[in-house]
Parts: sequence; C-alpha cells; structure tokens
Amino acid sequence: MRWLQYRSNFEINIQVLKHIKYFNSDKGLIVTHMLSNVRIPHNRFKKICSDLVKSELIVKDIHDNHVYYKVTGKGKTVINEYDKFNNIVTVFGLRM
Repeated sequence: MRWLQYRSNFEINIQVLKHIKYFNSDKGLIVTHMLSNVRIPHNRFKKICSDLVKSELIVKDIHDNHVYYKVTGKGKTVINEYDKFNNIVTVFGLRM
C-alpha cells in the first residue's frame, strides 16, 4: 500500500488552483475530473472551492447541469507567486 504524503490546507488549495488552471477547457473544469486527480473527498473539495470562490481566486459556472470552475487573474497570480517562493525554498534545500 502506498501512503499519501501529508498536505496542508494551503498546499491542497494550491493544488486545486493549479489543476483548474492547467487542465481547463473553454467552459472550465468539471468537478469530477478534479476529484480523481486532487485526491480529496467531495465534501472537502466543495468547501475548498467555496472558499476559493469567496476569495475570488476561481469562478463557478453552471452549464448543462454541470459545475465548472475557472481560475481568475488573481488566482493565476497566487499560483505564480507560490511557484516563485517554492523555487527559492528548494534552492536552499528546504521543503514546504
């Protein structure tokens, strides 16, 4: 059995943002596509997405009875700044 590494709430939020950004279509990304890749329960995922929408990092759209999410400009900025900081941390041999 393979053990999953502990992830903080912040790391999970970043992972959700990145997944929405990189695997997005014109409409957005469907929830079911994200759940299998982010590996969190649906109820926790809904809470995270709700928080990200409130923070204006993603937007929620509903088309044909499907919920889609898209990353906003503010969300893209958060991802870019996180990646910069993570690169600096890695250079010093640390881990986030």
